[in-house]
Amino acid sequence: MVWAPEVGNLVGGEPCSGLCASIKEQLRKFSWVELNLGPEQDRLQVAVAMEKEARDLEAAGKAAQAIETLRQSVAVFELVYKFDPRSKNPKIKDMVGSRIEELGKLADRLESETGGAGLGDDLEARLRKLHEG
Repeated sequence: MVWAPEVGNLVGGEPCSGLCASIKEQLRKFSWVELNLGPEQDRLQVAVAMEKEARDLEAAGKAAQAIETLRQSVAVFELVYKFDPRSKNPKIKDMVGSRIEELGKLADRLESETGGAGLGDDLEARLRKLHEG
């Protein structure tokens, strides 16, 4: 089975529906797929906005979504930490590094409180089931 995202089908003519459509939707939510930052976007501002969104989701009781958004925020903060010219300033680098650590711990805590029931766990279980079947 080969995925052909440009046509939204599995090669072989089978339409993408049911489990396949659900997997496709969940894959779009992950940071490695979803984040398409243009060169004009300030990654530090994007990371801070994502952190705020994650905290709002947590306050609203949407732990699974908060966990995923926190992980995405950490990924953007890591880009800033590694590649942003402002990170040459030790104070900024320390601030970004502490944010990465704090948000990572918060995501881990939320995962442990919810029994690790994040969006990725559901996707992983479905992919395993699809592979076995």
